[in-house]
Amino acid sequence: QLWQIFIANIDPLTKVVHIPTLRPAIQKVASNTETIPRSFEALMFAIYSASVMSLNDDECKERLCEPRKTLLSRYITATKVALLRARFMGTTSLIVLQALVLHLLSVRDIYEPRAVWSLTGVAVRIAQGMGLERDGAFLGLSPFETEMRRRIWWLLKTHDSRIAEICGLQKFQHLDIDPNNTKRPTNVNDNQLYPGMPSTLVESETLTDVAFVALRCELANFAVARVAKFRQQGNNASQWDRHLASGGDTEEADEAFKEIEGLLEIKYLRYCDPSQPLHLITMLMARAAINTIRFLTHHPRRWASIKQTPLSERQWVWEVSINLLEQHNMLQSNALLKQFAWHA
Repeated sequence: QLWQIFIANIDPLTKVVHIPTLRPAIQKVASNTETIPRSFEALMFAIYSASVMSLNDDECKERLCEPRKTLLSRYITATKVALLRARFMGTTSLIVLQALVLHLLSVRDIYEPRAVWSLTGVAVRIAQGMGLERDGAFLGLSPFETEMRRRIWWLLKTHDSRIAEICGLQKFQHLDIDPNNTKRPTNVNDNQLYPGMPSTLVESETLTDVAFVALRCELANFAVARVAKFRQQGNNASQWDRHLASGGDTEEADEAFKEIEGLLEIKYLRYCDPSQPLHLITMLMARAAINTIRFLTHHPRRWASIKQTPLSERQWVWEVSINLLEQHNMLQSNALLKQFAWHA
């Protein structure tokens, strides 16, 4: 049952494992638990932890017959033990790294943010030690492994950036992904990927089951490009958010936002069906992200006082703020998005 919960609640927003490949392995292990490899043991417990994390207490009692706190403590402890048994600190196993990434998601609301940030830093170093910061195509790896490495690396780096922000660092300061090294995950369905596939797939021009992940990476790539441009102008990246809030290049920034908004609309949003949970959360995330950056660009503190702020600007900021509140409220309260509430 935890496996099915993982498929429904966690996988669509992470894609850190490949379900079609993993499913038969899970079934095989379930029939013979005495010969589980240590790496796979860590991944299984990490999947269980993430699954429980995605449920609320009532759901845990109803579906798993135990309180959420009890289950989460049990599986997180089991995951930590399994990771130690798999010697994760020196691992070169992609499976162990997948387990560690899922573990980070499971504990992000339990541990102190700085602890999660430190652990994420460890995971990033492990990934770098395995060469994930370089695209698998450059390393001569198979198309399937290349794609999985891309998914893990981009999830890890965007997670690292988000946790750094929660810890008080400037927005986007730690989003230092180089898309010229490890390319973004390809927008293709999971059933199109398989071990031994002869060549890299061409990106789909319609919505796929990796749409949320692809769109998140698109937004991250946009932010990286904006920060890179800021650096090229001789500025320090640590001043990026202050630059936004000071109103620097507001018109140019607005044009850039229109451009990325148009790109997202063409590639993803126009295909979204709001009656589908994954499509709805993809739409909301895209619009909330754009509105957040717009708010930062037009932040009221760029004016000396409220009296000096033009009425049109105040109205504009008010409308964007209301839109953001509505979008975040929908993420938390819409019944269709209940399975993804953990991500919000």
